[in-house]
Amino acid sequence: MVKKAAGAYWTDEEIKQEIEEWRQKRPQRIKDGKWRLDEIPFYEKGLPHRTDIWHRVDFLDEYDLTWEKKWGASGIGKLREVALCRPTEAENFLFEDEKPTDPEYFGRKGIVDLENWQKEHDLFAQCLRDNGVKVNYINYPQPPVGAHGVTRSMYAAREIQIVWGGALIPRFGWTPQEKGRERIYAEWLVKQGCPILYTIIGRGFGDTGALQPLADDTMIIPRGLCFNQEGIDQIRWVLAKVGITNTPILDIASWLRDMSWPGRGAFHPGMLTMPVDLGKQLIYPSNMGWEMVKWFRDHKYELIEIDADEQRDFCPTSLIVLQPGKVIMNSAAKKTIAKVRRAGVQVIETPYYEAVKQGHGGLYCAVMQLVRDRGPKLADIK
Repeated sequence: MVKKAAGAYWTDEEIKQEIEEWRQKRPQRIKDGKWRLDEIPFYEKGLPHRTDIWHRVDFLDEYDLTWEKKWGASGIGKLREVALCRPTEAENFLFEDEKPTDPEYFGRKGIVDLENWQKEHDLFAQCLRDNGVKVNYINYPQPPVGAHGVTRSMYAAREIQIVWGGALIPRFGWTPQEKGRERIYAEWLVKQGCPILYTIIGRGFGDTGALQPLADDTMIIPRGLCFNQEGIDQIRWVLAKVGITNTPILDIASWLRDMSWPGRGAFHPGMLTMPVDLGKQLIYPSNMGWEMVKWFRDHKYELIEIDADEQRDFCPTSLIVLQPGKVIMNSAAKKTIAKVRRAGVQVIETPYYEAVKQGHGGLYCAVMQLVRDRGPKLADIK
């Protein structure tokens, strides 16, 4: 442990070192039950607690000592652990007065081939395991019921973002049938020991799972159907507190009455753009504001543009970054996969077409990313 005279001033570096040395000893003390008073950080015999020091300990430096895991998947470091919701009949729910359910209202093309979707989903889950990712499953009531009736798209576990230190809980705004899913996801996370850092409140709304990590300290915030300005204002300060200090705004083109291509466009960044490596970004620019494209240019990004036909049919940006330069993509997006490989990125292919063709999201939407290694920062782009 750091040796200091009683009452001495501690530097920030010394504080971090003291906590880290205790972190290394703690597992053995849990195992043998031999707790020692003189091993408590900042202990001074015969004197009160050093509250002045404890008030300077950063949340991220000690939260895993309470929550038993370094929760967080805010960057593109190696992916370690995820949660999935296996698709069920809930994805095909029918309201009593709609047979089949109104496709325009729900933004879907029809009834899902559930058996085929489940096969694709299981192959994808195994692909994650084969690449060293721990896969958990979130079970939920059948049918899942939310604030305004039966919910849809329970398979899309991505709807909660796990930043460094814990979860950001959404308040859905673009459809009433989304409301209520966040409670199911949040209850599961709490049972796993994941702290809840913030829930969007007031008249703010935001699908926190739509936040898109680009690096350890950088995350895109969308503005449009899935995030209003009040939701952005609420979430930005939380991101800054956990070290995500670069938060460019992506303005996403919206729609009013026409849900057909290309007017329908997108509502999450993952439907338009996604990192495939540090400084290498897959994009479909037609539905995003120029300022986001300019931001990529200003920060030295290599941009890989998607052809319109593949964007319409396969949503290739809905991919999973396993680590910088290694991704899992929908095998149907052949032209985009070839472009990504030409950019020097390793691509693992898996079929995941059923969800996309029915108007749902893709691979990225299906995964609640729980734990990643710390990875590169924005300034590391050369």
